[in-house]
Amino acid sequence: HLSIRRQRQMCIRDRLQALLFTLLFLGLPVLTMYALSLRRPAYDPKFLLLATPAFSLLLARGIAGEWLGEVHGRSLRTAGRWAVTCLLFLFVGAATIPSLANYYFDDRYARDDYRGIASYIGATADQDDAIILNAPGQMDIFSYYYQGELPVYPLPGQRPLDEDKTKGDLEGIVDRHRRLYALFWGTDESDPGRFVEGWLDQNTFKAIDSWHGNVRLVIYSVPEEAAGEEIQHPLTATFGDDIALLGYSLPASQVQAGDILQLTLFWQARGEITQRYKVFTHILDGRFNIVGQRDAEPVGGTRPTDGWQEREIIVDNHGVLVLPGTPPGQHQLEIGMYSLETGQRLVVSREGEEVADHLLLEPIQVVKPDAPPPVEALGIQHRREMGFGPVRLLGYNLSKLGYEHLPDEPVHPGDILHLTLFWQAVDEIDTDLTITLRLLDQAGNEVLSREVKPMGGTHPPTAWQRGEIVRDQHNLLLPGDLGRGEYRLLLSVKGEGLEIGTLSLATVRF
Repeated sequence: HLSIRRQRQMCIRDRLQALLFTLLFLGLPVLTMYALSLRRPAYDPKFLLLATPAFSLLLARGIAGEWLGEVHGRSLRTAGRWAVTCLLFLFVGAATIPSLANYYFDDRYARDDYRGIASYIGATADQDDAIILNAPGQMDIFSYYYQGELPVYPLPGQRPLDEDKTKGDLEGIVDRHRRLYALFWGTDESDPGRFVEGWLDQNTFKAIDSWHGNVRLVIYSVPEEAAGEEIQHPLTATFGDDIALLGYSLPASQVQAGDILQLTLFWQARGEITQRYKVFTHILDGRFNIVGQRDAEPVGGTRPTDGWQEREIIVDNHGVLVLPGTPPGQHQLEIGMYSLETGQRLVVSREGEEVADHLLLEPIQVVKPDAPPPVEALGIQHRREMGFGPVRLLGYNLSKLGYEHLPDEPVHPGDILHLTLFWQAVDEIDTDLTITLRLLDQAGNEVLSREVKPMGGTHPPTAWQRGEIVRDQHNLLLPGDLGRGEYRLLLSVKGEGLEIGTLSLATVRF
């Protein structure tokens, strides 16, 4: 009897020790995080991951029914116990499913998208490019997703940042590469003075600046020669009352589709500027569709206009990505300024007379790239592949005009739908093609029909080369008297000697 009692005591002691260890395992990370935050707020859910094994053990113990134990020496491993266990399991599952659904399907809960960044770099970079990680702590997670061959430079190489050494590192990187993909994360700790980004903004051409969770991907185009302060194209234009454009420099007036146009603007403050303004730069095709756009405060955001001194000259570099798939031909370069607060454009004056809310610069020539871009680089929102004789539709983008960056913006009767079709020539094309776009209501009645040429006829399919990918933009004015409901957008393609193909492209809801 003594032996049995001792065994029970030892068993109880072991269970208590295991339970105490698990509770400490669960509580210590939480208490430690709380104590550290009393002096300096540092709460972040990821720091509590150390407690999740203990939480899972306790959860499993509860679900398994061990908390029921034994009563009067009789085990409760009965149908009732299993029923309680199943109910608890269902409760935990029901509470977990919404969180899992948010994690996998709701972009608002997405973490830093290193996978997407690595995929984009792999699709758009070439062998002369490089990657900068502006906090070296990203190296482990980035290298997990990126398996390419581009050199990766973690900067700065030390804390605190050594400006002279970092400047030398940046100069060496710029000398060796044509385009830079910079990932900015945790800069408050690694580069609180934004030295790396500021140096790149002043010495290269920033083209893309986009957030992927808490990580920013910034793409810089490196000038072939050091950017000078000499104005290639002098002019006199006034934006608003106190901002003058003295001229601009354009190192090359020809650019390949998918490449970055380099533009330098020379501003001067003519008086005190109390507001902040953004500079917009557009590349327009022959039908005034935007095929390249860059909106940013001057000098990559490092020289806001309300900090300019009177008579000071601001040298402002802009890189503008010509969208992959842009057809070749002459394109127009347009610039302007608008208020950061209201979005109102500044009026442009020349020789004392107001001319517009924008300024047209000299035309540029867009040429075909040496090879078609990868499909992943096109930014296709809806992949819908279908063959139409010698051409294949790869997919499309559809949004309210002016809201291409917000494709979910509600559309109303009277609005203009902006449709971008992505075509690829799968064979030589020896006949002209015509596109028909039709909008049908729920009863199948046609409420809108438009027959057009691809690219409006500016780059006919007979000029497409085999394998070429073409970005084809169209605007559709919706009738103002459309009722509420769903409408189907149909696409048809026909040509001489070709059978007509029709595709139900998208559903538009009001």
